[in-house]
Amino acid sequence: MKLLTRFASFLAVISLVACSATEPVLSDDNSAVHEAVPFKMGRSCFSGTRSSYDDWATSVISKNEHTDLATFYKRFPEAEYETYKNALDCHFIAYPVGDLTIRGVYVRPKGHEGKDLPVLIVNRGGNGPYRAWNFNRLFQRVLPIANDGYVVIGSQYRGSRKGDDASIYGSDEFGGEDINDVLALFELIDQLPGADGSRIGMYGWSRGGFMALMVATKTGRLKAMAVGGTPTDLAAELEARPEMERVFRARIPNYDENKHDALEARSVVHWADKIDADLPILILHGEQDDRVTLNSALELADVLRALQHPHKLVTYKAGSHGLLERNEEVIDELATWFGTYLVEDEKRQ
Repeated sequence: MKLLTRFASFLAVISLVACSATEPVLSDDNSAVHEAVPFKMGRSCFSGTRSSYDDWATSVISKNEHTDLATFYKRFPEAEYETYKNALDCHFIAYPVGDLTIRGVYVRPKGHEGKDLPVLIVNRGGNGPYRAWNFNRLFQRVLPIANDGYVVIGSQYRGSRKGDDASIYGSDEFGGEDINDVLALFELIDQLPGADGSRIGMYGWSRGGFMALMVATKTGRLKAMAVGGTPTDLAAELEARPEMERVFRARIPNYDENKHDALEARSVVHWADKIDADLPILILHGEQDDRVTLNSALELADVLRALQHPHKLVTYKAGSHGLLERNEEVIDELATWFGTYLVEDEKRQ
Protein backbone atom coordinates (compact mmCIF):
# COMPACT_ATOMS: atom_id res chain seq x y z
CA MET A 1 0.00 0.00 0.00
CA LYS A 2 2.88 2.37 0.80
CA LEU A 3 4.37 1.81 -2.67
CA LEU A 4 1.00 2.41 -4.33
CA THR A 5 0.62 5.67 -2.43
CA ARG A 6 4.04 6.83 -3.57
CA PHE A 7 3.23 5.87 -7.12
CA ALA A 8 -0.10 7.69 -7.11
CA SER A 9 1.45 10.87 -5.72
CA PHE A 10 3.91 10.95 -8.60
CA LEU A 11 1.55 9.86 -11.38
CA ALA A 12 1.66 13.25 -13.06
CA VAL A 13 5.44 13.06 -13.35
CA ILE A 14 5.33 9.63 -14.94
CA SER A 15 2.67 10.76 -17.39
CA LEU A 16 4.80 13.70 -18.50
CA VAL A 17 7.83 11.51 -19.16
CA ALA A 18 5.79 8.82 -20.87
CA CYS A 19 4.62 11.33 -23.44
CA SER A 20 8.13 12.32 -24.46
CA ALA A 21 10.46 9.38 -23.77
CA THR A 22 10.98 6.99 -26.62
CA GLU A 23 12.37 3.87 -24.98
CA PRO A 24 9.95 1.07 -23.99
CA VAL A 25 9.18 -0.05 -20.47
CA LEU A 26 10.50 -3.55 -19.77
CA SER A 27 9.04 -5.95 -17.26
CA ASP A 28 10.99 -8.66 -15.41
CA ASP A 29 11.03 -10.43 -12.05
CA ASN A 30 11.09 -7.07 -10.24
CA SER A 31 8.13 -5.63 -12.12
CA ALA A 32 6.29 -4.73 -8.91
CA VAL A 33 9.21 -2.52 -7.85
CA HIS A 34 9.56 -1.07 -11.34
CA GLU A 35 5.91 -0.03 -11.41
CA ALA A 36 6.51 2.12 -8.34
CA VAL A 37 9.52 4.09 -9.59
CA PRO A 38 8.94 7.80 -10.29
CA PHE A 39 10.35 7.87 -13.81
CA LYS A 40 10.06 6.20 -17.18
CA MET A 41 11.90 2.89 -17.04
CA GLY A 42 13.70 2.25 -20.32
CA ARG A 43 15.74 -0.62 -21.69
CA SER A 44 17.78 -2.84 -19.43
CA CYS A 45 21.55 -2.37 -19.45
CA PHE A 46 21.75 -6.12 -20.12
CA SER A 47 19.80 -6.05 -23.37
CA GLY A 48 20.67 -6.08 -27.07
CA THR A 49 24.36 -6.67 -27.73
CA ARG A 50 24.95 -6.81 -23.96
CA SER A 51 22.49 -9.62 -23.27
CA SER A 52 25.35 -12.13 -23.20
CA TYR A 53 29.04 -11.73 -22.46
CA ASP A 54 30.16 -13.04 -25.84
CA ASP A 55 27.79 -10.75 -27.73
CA TRP A 56 29.05 -7.78 -25.73
CA ALA A 57 32.71 -8.65 -26.38
CA THR A 58 32.06 -9.03 -30.11
CA SER A 59 30.23 -5.71 -30.26
CA VAL A 60 32.90 -3.74 -28.39
CA ILE A 61 35.79 -5.18 -30.39
CA SER A 62 34.02 -4.60 -33.72
CA LYS A 63 33.62 -0.91 -32.85
CA ASN A 64 37.07 -0.29 -31.40
CA GLU A 65 40.13 -1.22 -33.42
CA HIS A 66 42.35 -0.61 -30.38
CA THR A 67 40.65 -3.34 -28.32
CA ASP A 68 41.39 -7.04 -28.80
CA LEU A 69 39.99 -10.01 -26.90
CA ALA A 70 42.83 -10.13 -24.38
CA THR A 71 42.37 -6.46 -23.55
CA PHE A 72 38.63 -6.86 -23.30
CA TYR A 73 38.86 -9.90 -21.00
CA LYS A 74 41.23 -8.03 -18.70
CA ARG A 75 39.15 -4.87 -18.57
CA PHE A 76 35.76 -6.55 -18.37
CA PRO A 77 36.07 -9.98 -16.69
CA GLU A 78 33.34 -12.47 -17.57
CA ALA A 79 32.87 -13.50 -13.93
CA GLU A 80 32.05 -9.92 -13.00
CA TYR A 81 29.63 -9.60 -15.90
CA GLU A 82 27.74 -12.70 -14.77
CA THR A 83 27.73 -11.50 -11.15
CA TYR A 84 26.29 -8.11 -12.05
CA LYS A 85 23.73 -9.56 -14.47
CA ASN A 86 22.44 -11.95 -11.83
CA ALA A 87 22.58 -9.53 -8.91
CA LEU A 88 21.57 -6.14 -10.29
CA ASP A 89 18.73 -4.38 -12.02
CA CYS A 90 20.25 -1.78 -14.35
CA HIS A 91 18.13 0.42 -16.59
CA PHE A 92 18.35 3.55 -18.66
CA ILE A 93 15.61 5.95 -17.58
CA ALA A 94 13.97 9.26 -18.46
CA TYR A 95 12.55 11.85 -16.06
CA PRO A 96 11.15 15.39 -16.27
CA VAL A 97 12.90 18.61 -15.30
CA GLY A 98 10.52 21.48 -15.95
CA ASP A 99 9.25 21.02 -19.49
CA LEU A 100 12.24 18.91 -20.54
CA THR A 101 12.83 15.17 -20.63
CA ILE A 102 16.19 14.18 -19.16
CA ARG A 103 17.79 10.77 -19.59
CA GLY A 104 19.61 8.92 -16.87
CA VAL A 105 20.62 5.58 -15.36
CA TYR A 106 19.26 3.58 -12.43
CA VAL A 107 20.81 0.55 -10.74
CA ARG A 108 19.72 -1.42 -7.67
CA PRO A 109 20.33 -4.85 -6.17
CA LYS A 110 17.70 -7.38 -7.22
CA GLY A 111 15.18 -8.68 -4.73
CA HIS A 112 16.38 -6.61 -1.79
CA GLU A 113 14.15 -6.81 1.26
CA GLY A 114 14.44 -5.26 4.68
CA LYS A 115 16.02 -1.93 5.55
CA ASP A 116 16.10 0.71 2.82
CA LEU A 117 19.44 0.96 1.02
CA PRO A 118 21.78 3.97 0.92
CA VAL A 119 21.75 5.95 -2.33
CA LEU A 120 24.59 7.13 -4.53
CA ILE A 121 24.12 9.81 -7.17
CA VAL A 122 26.70 9.47 -9.95
CA ASN A 123 27.64 12.40 -12.19
CA ARG A 124 29.15 11.58 -15.58
CA GLY A 125 31.97 13.51 -17.20
CA GLY A 126 32.23 14.82 -20.75
CA ASN A 127 29.80 17.13 -22.50
CA GLY A 128 26.78 16.63 -24.74
CA PRO A 129 26.91 13.05 -26.09
CA TYR A 130 30.63 12.73 -25.36
CA ARG A 131 31.34 10.38 -22.42
CA ALA A 132 27.65 9.83 -21.62
CA TRP A 133 26.95 6.78 -19.50
CA ASN A 134 27.11 3.61 -21.58
CA PHE A 135 27.35 -0.01 -20.47
CA ASN A 136 31.16 -0.07 -20.54
CA ARG A 137 31.43 2.92 -18.20
CA LEU A 138 28.66 1.65 -15.95
CA PHE A 139 30.41 -1.72 -15.74
CA GLN A 140 33.64 -0.15 -14.53
CA ARG A 141 32.48 2.61 -12.20
CA VAL A 142 28.83 2.08 -11.23
CA LEU A 143 27.92 -1.62 -11.14
CA PRO A 144 30.66 -2.55 -8.63
CA ILE A 145 29.34 0.07 -6.19
CA ALA A 146 25.70 -0.92 -6.64
CA ASN A 147 26.72 -4.51 -6.01
CA ASP A 148 27.98 -3.45 -2.58
CA GLY A 149 24.39 -2.66 -1.60
CA TYR A 150 23.52 0.77 -2.99
CA VAL A 151 20.72 2.20 -5.04
CA VAL A 152 22.50 4.22 -7.72
CA ILE A 153 20.96 6.91 -9.90
CA GLY A 154 22.57 9.34 -12.32
CA SER A 155 21.73 11.93 -14.93
CA GLN A 156 22.97 12.01 -18.51
CA TYR A 157 22.21 15.79 -18.38
CA ARG A 158 20.16 17.62 -20.95
CA GLY A 159 21.13 17.35 -24.61
CA SER A 160 22.96 14.06 -24.11
CA ARG A 161 22.42 12.65 -27.61
CA LYS A 162 23.51 13.90 -30.98
CA GLY A 163 20.54 15.28 -32.88
CA ASP A 164 18.37 15.80 -29.80
CA ASP A 165 15.47 18.21 -30.20
CA ALA A 166 16.43 20.96 -27.76
CA SER A 167 12.79 21.84 -27.17
CA ILE A 168 12.29 18.35 -25.71
CA TYR A 169 15.67 17.32 -24.33
CA GLY A 170 17.36 20.68 -23.76
CA SER A 171 20.96 21.69 -24.41
CA ASP A 172 24.01 20.96 -22.29
CA GLU A 173 25.26 24.10 -20.53
CA PHE A 174 28.31 22.51 -18.89
CA GLY A 175 27.35 23.50 -15.36
CA GLY A 176 24.53 25.95 -16.11
CA GLU A 177 20.85 25.06 -16.02
CA ASP A 178 21.83 21.39 -16.27
CA ILE A 179 22.64 21.54 -12.54
CA ASN A 180 18.87 21.22 -12.14
CA ASP A 181 19.03 17.83 -13.86
CA VAL A 182 21.06 16.56 -10.89
CA LEU A 183 19.07 18.40 -8.23
CA ALA A 184 15.87 16.83 -9.58
CA LEU A 185 17.22 13.41 -8.61
CA PHE A 186 16.68 14.17 -4.93
CA GLU A 187 12.94 14.38 -5.49
CA LEU A 188 13.03 11.11 -7.41
CA ILE A 189 14.99 9.44 -4.62
CA ASP A 190 12.29 10.41 -2.14
CA GLN A 191 9.82 8.39 -4.23
CA LEU A 192 12.03 5.35 -4.83
CA PRO A 193 11.01 2.08 -3.17
CA GLY A 194 13.76 0.66 -1.00
CA ALA A 195 15.90 3.83 -1.08
CA ASP A 196 16.93 5.62 2.12
CA GLY A 197 16.68 9.33 1.35
CA SER A 198 18.51 10.17 4.58
CA ARG A 199 21.68 8.43 3.35
CA ILE A 200 22.68 9.98 0.03
CA GLY A 201 26.20 10.27 -1.35
CA MET A 202 27.42 11.80 -4.61
CA TYR A 203 30.31 10.85 -6.85
CA GLY A 204 31.47 12.67 -10.00
CA TRP A 205 34.39 12.47 -12.38
CA SER A 206 35.92 15.32 -14.39
CA ARG A 207 33.05 17.66 -15.34
CA GLY A 208 30.84 15.50 -13.11
CA GLY A 209 33.06 16.45 -10.18
CA PHE A 210 32.56 20.18 -10.45
CA MET A 211 28.86 19.55 -11.05
CA ALA A 212 28.81 17.63 -7.76
CA LEU A 213 30.55 20.46 -5.93
CA MET A 214 28.09 22.99 -7.37
CA VAL A 215 25.18 20.83 -6.25
CA ALA A 216 26.67 20.70 -2.74
CA THR A 217 26.15 24.47 -2.42
CA LYS A 218 22.42 24.03 -3.07
CA THR A 219 21.48 21.15 -0.76
CA GLY A 220 22.43 19.94 2.68
CA ARG A 221 21.17 16.39 2.07
CA LEU A 222 24.47 14.84 1.03
CA LYS A 223 26.31 12.76 3.64
CA ALA A 224 29.51 12.19 1.63
CA MET A 225 31.05 13.15 -1.70
CA ALA A 226 33.85 11.94 -3.95
CA VAL A 227 35.30 13.74 -6.98
CA GLY A 228 37.93 12.49 -9.41
CA GLY A 229 39.97 14.17 -12.16
CA THR A 230 38.02 17.33 -11.42
CA PRO A 231 38.84 20.86 -12.64
CA THR A 232 38.54 23.18 -9.66
CA ASP A 233 39.65 26.44 -11.34
CA LEU A 234 38.47 26.46 -14.96
CA ALA A 235 40.30 29.68 -15.83
CA ALA A 236 43.62 28.18 -14.72
CA GLU A 237 42.84 24.92 -16.51
CA LEU A 238 42.10 26.87 -19.67
CA GLU A 239 45.63 28.26 -19.62
CA ALA A 240 47.01 24.73 -19.41
CA ARG A 241 44.63 23.34 -22.03
CA PRO A 242 43.44 26.20 -24.29
CA GLU A 243 41.61 23.84 -26.66
CA MET A 244 38.90 23.51 -23.99
CA GLU A 245 37.70 27.00 -24.86
CA ARG A 246 36.00 25.49 -27.89
CA VAL A 247 33.89 23.34 -25.55
CA PHE A 248 33.18 26.25 -23.20
CA ARG A 249 32.12 28.49 -26.06
CA ALA A 250 29.88 25.83 -27.57
CA ARG A 251 28.22 24.81 -24.30
CA ILE A 252 28.14 27.77 -21.92
CA PRO A 253 25.47 30.36 -22.82
CA ASN A 254 26.78 33.86 -23.60
CA TYR A 255 30.31 32.64 -22.96
CA ASP A 256 32.20 35.40 -24.77
CA GLU A 257 30.18 38.14 -23.07
CA ASN A 258 30.33 36.54 -19.64
CA LYS A 259 33.53 34.48 -19.63
CA HIS A 260 34.96 35.51 -16.26
CA ASP A 261 31.75 35.01 -14.28
CA ALA A 262 30.85 31.81 -16.13
CA LEU A 263 34.17 30.15 -15.37
CA GLU A 264 34.19 31.35 -11.77
CA ALA A 265 30.68 29.98 -11.19
CA ARG A 266 32.00 26.53 -12.17
CA SER A 267 35.22 26.76 -10.14
CA VAL A 268 34.96 25.56 -6.54
CA VAL A 269 38.11 27.36 -5.37
CA HIS A 270 36.05 30.58 -5.46
CA TRP A 271 33.11 29.34 -3.39
CA ALA A 272 34.18 26.28 -1.38
CA ASP A 273 32.98 28.04 1.76
CA LYS A 274 29.40 27.75 0.46
CA ILE A 275 29.51 23.94 0.71
CA ASP A 276 28.02 22.32 3.82
CA ALA A 277 30.91 22.49 6.29
CA ASP A 278 30.23 18.95 7.53
CA LEU A 279 30.25 17.28 4.09
CA PRO A 280 33.31 14.99 3.81
CA ILE A 281 34.91 15.19 0.37
CA LEU A 282 37.22 12.58 -1.18
CA ILE A 283 39.51 13.92 -3.93
CA LEU A 284 41.06 11.46 -6.39
CA HIS A 285 43.50 12.46 -9.13
CA GLY A 286 46.06 10.86 -11.43
CA GLU A 287 49.49 12.48 -11.26
CA GLN A 288 49.89 12.17 -15.05
CA ASP A 289 46.40 13.43 -15.89
CA ASP A 290 46.73 15.06 -19.32
CA ARG A 291 43.26 16.67 -19.29
CA VAL A 292 42.98 18.24 -15.85
CA THR A 293 46.16 19.30 -14.06
CA LEU A 294 47.12 17.72 -10.75
CA ASN A 295 47.19 21.26 -9.37
CA SER A 296 43.38 21.27 -9.49
CA ALA A 297 43.26 18.54 -6.85
CA LEU A 298 46.07 20.03 -4.80
CA GLU A 299 44.49 23.48 -4.79
CA LEU A 300 41.10 22.12 -3.76
CA ALA A 301 42.73 20.23 -0.89
CA ASP A 302 44.54 23.42 0.17
CA VAL A 303 41.30 25.41 0.12
CA LEU A 304 39.44 22.78 2.12
CA ARG A 305 42.31 22.52 4.59
CA ALA A 306 42.22 26.28 5.17
CA LEU A 307 38.48 26.04 5.81
CA GLN A 308 39.03 23.06 8.15
CA HIS A 309 36.63 21.18 5.92
CA PRO A 310 36.76 17.35 6.24
CA HIS A 311 38.43 15.85 3.19
CA LYS A 312 40.92 13.29 1.93
CA LEU A 313 43.27 13.64 -1.04
CA VAL A 314 44.49 10.54 -2.89
CA THR A 315 46.81 10.88 -5.89
CA TYR A 316 47.99 8.04 -8.10
CA LYS A 317 51.54 7.96 -9.40
CA ALA A 318 51.56 7.76 -13.21
CA GLY A 319 47.74 7.80 -13.08
CA SER A 320 45.77 9.02 -16.10
CA HIS A 321 42.69 11.27 -16.22
CA GLY A 322 40.14 8.47 -15.90
CA LEU A 323 42.37 6.23 -13.73
CA LEU A 324 40.86 3.18 -15.40
CA GLU A 325 44.26 1.50 -15.25
CA ARG A 326 43.88 1.74 -11.44
CA ASN A 327 40.19 0.93 -11.44
CA GLU A 328 40.25 -1.65 -8.66
CA GLU A 329 42.05 0.77 -6.35
CA VAL A 330 39.61 3.55 -7.20
CA ILE A 331 36.59 1.32 -6.54
CA ASP A 332 38.10 0.19 -3.23
CA GLU A 333 38.67 3.81 -2.22
CA LEU A 334 35.11 4.77 -3.13
CA ALA A 335 33.66 1.73 -1.36
CA THR A 336 35.56 2.53 1.82
CA TRP A 337 34.65 6.22 1.70
CA PHE A 338 30.94 5.80 1.13
CA GLY A 339 30.82 2.76 3.39
CA THR A 340 32.20 4.88 6.22
CA TYR A 341 29.69 7.70 5.88
CA LEU A 342 26.60 6.02 4.44
CA VAL A 343 26.77 2.58 6.10
CA GLU A 344 29.01 2.59 9.17
CA ASP A 345 27.68 5.91 10.49
CA GLU A 346 24.16 4.48 10.26
CA LYS A 347 25.22 1.44 12.32
CA ARG A 348 26.73 3.65 15.03
CA GLN A 349 23.53 5.65 15.46
